[in-house]
This record gives sequence, C-alpha cells and structure tokens, in this order.
Amino acid sequence: MTGDPRELRARGISATPRRLAVLAALERQDGPCSAHDLYSSLRAEGTAISLTTTYRTLAVLAQGGLVHALEHGGETVYLACGDERHAHLVCRACGLVLEAEPVRLRDRFAGPPEAAAFLIEEVYGVCGSCRTAPPI
Repeated sequence: MTGDPRELRARGISATPRRLAVLAALERQDGPCSAHDLYSSLRAEGTAISLTTTYRTLAVLAQGGLVHALEHGGETVYLACGDERHAHLVCRACGLVLEAEPVRLRDRFAGPPEAAAFLIEEVYGVCGSCRTAPPI
C-alpha cells in the first residue's frame, strides 16, 4: 500500500499530504498503535499535524477500509490493512494481531438462520505465547 494516492482515490478519499503521511507512518509500525503514539511519531519525523487531525484522518482511513480500528487495553489502536477482506485475531494480553481468512458464522457454529449473514471480522483471545508465559 505504502500511502499510494491512487489507493485513497480508488476508495473515494482525497489524497491529502496529511492523509498520506498518516497512512505511511502507520504502515511503518510493527503492529497496531494508538492515535497518540502515531501523532508523536509523525511529529518526531517533522510532520506538521495536530492530534485532532491525526484522529480525524484515522477515522477517514478506517471508513475507507485502509485502516482497521481495534480495541486493546481499553484503548482504540489502529492497523494498516491490505486490499483483501480478512479477519483479525487479537491477543488481549500482548496486543498481537494476526490476519486470517474471514469466517462466516454459519461455517463454524450452529445457530439460528440469521447467523448465516454474519461475517467474523475480529476474534479476541490470548495468543499461545501469552498462554504459556509464566505469571509475573
């Protein structure tokens, strides 16, 4: 993706310099990060942007499907996402996020017919490393 202006325009999003900077900075992260951490990173790189603009930009990018907002530790964190539809497996302990093939609820669980329309986009649990780590 690398903050390509064509990708934003293809999704009906104006490719402003700040939106491109936010997306590129988010893509450089090792995993999900908070808006405040992303803002701090952008400011350290010399990007003139406010915290409010960072939040608004992340909301626009999330609405356009370029960024995914996840909950971790009572805070919203953001992750740059690829083009194809996928689900996220999220560790509640360490915040690890893995991408997985989307699963339709009816394919995995018995339930009412209405469940057939649901597509699982996020699954929260505890990763194998955190499950086997000794308690602190």
